Amino acid sequence: MNSATVQANEEEVLAEDIIRYGVTTVKRDTPVYQAIATLVEKQITGLPVVDDKMHIKGIITERDVMRLLYEKHTSAGIVEEFMTENVVSFDIKDRLSDVCKTLANNGFRRVTITHGKKLVSIISRADLIREQTRKFHQYDMTQKETVTAKDFMKQGLVTVSRDTSIYKAITLLAENKVTGLPVVDKDFKVEGIVTERDFLRLMHTPGFQPGPVEDYMTTDVKSFTRDDTLYDICDCLIENDFRRVPILDDGRLVGIVSRFDIIDTILRYNASLFKRRSTDA
Repeated sequence: MNSATVQANEEEVLAEDIIRYGVTTVKRDTPVYQAIATLVEKQITGLPVVDDKMHIKGIITERDVMRLLYEKHTSAGIVEEFMTENVVSFDIKDRLSDVCKTLANNGFRRVTITHGKKLVSIISRADLIREQTRKFHQYDMTQKETVTAKDFMKQGLVTVSRDTSIYKAITLLAENKVTGLPVVDKDFKVEGIVTERDFLRLMHTPGFQPGPVEDYMTTDVKSFTRDDTLYDICDCLIENDFRRVPILDDGRLVGIVSRFDIIDTILRYNASLFKRRSTDA
């Protein structure tokens, strides 16, 4: 196989090949509390803002809502006051590899997909992981098992303890631009995790009263060890709704792996594999 053939095969997957048509949206004048309720109910991380012609006008995300609640201490107002107007979008005929690179190199977690300027779908990091894993199955097992958590996990983590106030946790999430905080004891053993979604749920709960993190954290935490493979972690993040998993060494927290880390690693792996195959051609 020559390098031109390899490149053609790599580029033939388009955005339209993996999208699911139909997307939940809101309008500029939608009350923010309704947008929050939709995010929680649908268990999604972002809502495109459209006009009557389904043209994209912005997007409102978990992070936008967190910033609103953190800075304004209210869920009053309408979506256009808090949405992000600068939305990265792709056409259904754009290459999936370009979508993947954009999401791997930027902080946002989804891009909108259009056809004739009209919104038709969204591609998220989870969608890309699912597609990349399908390709990953094509490679031999020995190559997959050489990539383990210790090769790509993030270290130097921001953590909280059970007795940290929920407002302090919210501040740390906002200031550090992270989506989740591991909850650890004095020996760095993981006791739970508190995420943007946990915060959204509690703020959407009538009669919410602030308390310590242990009142709101998720205690059923899936974890992996430093020697678990990229393949196994990737499979877990596809099959479950959470977006990150802690990495433990003898029960102690040593790192974390997110969907973003998975996409970035698979991209680099595919690039190195492509170079080897092109050299061999």
